[in-house]
Amino acid sequence: MNRGKVKKSIFSKKLLVSFGSLVALTAIPLIAISCGQTTNKPSQSQQPGSGSTTETGGQTDSTSGTSSTTETGSTTESSGQADSTSGTSSTTETGSTTESSGQADSTSGTSSTTETGSTTESSGQADSTSGTSSTTETGSTTESSGQADSTSGTSSTTETGSTTESSGQADSTSGTSSTTETGSTTESSGQADSTSGTSSTTETGSTTESSGQADSTSGTSSTTETGSTTESSGQADSTSGTSSTTETGSTTESSGQADSTSGTSSTTETGSTTESSGQADSTSGTSSTTETGSTTESSGQADSTSGTSSTTETGSTTESSGQADSTSGTSSTTETGSTTESSGQADSTSGTSTSI
Repeated sequence: MNRGKVKKSIFSKKLLVSFGSLVALTAIPLIAISCGQTTNKPSQSQQPGSGSTTETGGQTDSTSGTSSTTETGSTTESSGQADSTSGTSSTTETGSTTESSGQADSTSGTSSTTETGSTTESSGQADSTSGTSSTTETGSTTESSGQADSTSGTSSTTETGSTTESSGQADSTSGTSSTTETGSTTESSGQADSTSGTSSTTETGSTTESSGQADSTSGTSSTTETGSTTESSGQADSTSGTSSTTETGSTTESSGQADSTSGTSSTTETGSTTESSGQADSTSGTSSTTETGSTTESSGQADSTSGTSSTTETGSTTESSGQADSTSGTSSTTETGSTTESSGQADSTSGTSTSI
């Protein structure tokens, strides 16, 4: 009898093992189905963003090469903001920023552009850096017209403190140099720091002219015009060789303004500009042409670049006739912001180029 009980016990254990195996085999597909359902859930990508941003016009961030663009803080703009970076660069905007027209940060080569603090502007602000350079603006800044920092070569430009200006301020450095402005500054007209090689040159004051003003430089040079300028005829800046041409501030002209540069050069126009006739920027060789701020024109505006070049137009633009950007060779053409035109706009690119 004991043998019978043992046999029954063994048989019962076998049944339990078999039943347990059956349950396990049944559970495997259920687990697989459950896992499959979990795996097949659509992944949700998270877009990092920080701060509060309000814009009435478009915002465009264009980056090429190895670059990083970060915008943080509270930003209010009535027209478009554009950050354009090429090569290995980093563009960062932090703090509270209020602008009535577009702001553009353009960096080429290995460079870094940083804007921090509380900034209020009635017209566009542009930071243009080329080569290995660093441009930093800190503190509380109030301007009625555009501010431009242009650096080329190995240089550093720093503005700190509380600054109030009624017209544009420009710091232009070329070669190995350093330009620093600190403290509390109040100006009724533009202040310009122009340095070439290892040197420092400062021009300040208010300028009124009834005829055109021309700055002609050849060789390794730097040409800077800043402040509040009123002219009844055209203004021309002609530079050849390795040079930099920068125009900033509030400019009113009854006839056209032309910047012509050849060789390795950079042409930048920033601030509030009102013209009754066309404005033309012509650059040849390895060059960069940037127009930022609030621009009102009654006739067409043309940017023509040949060779290895970059053409960028940002801010709020109103034109009664067509605007044309023509680039040949290896080039990039970018137009951002709020644009109103009564006639056609044409972007023509040839060679290896990109149009955004």
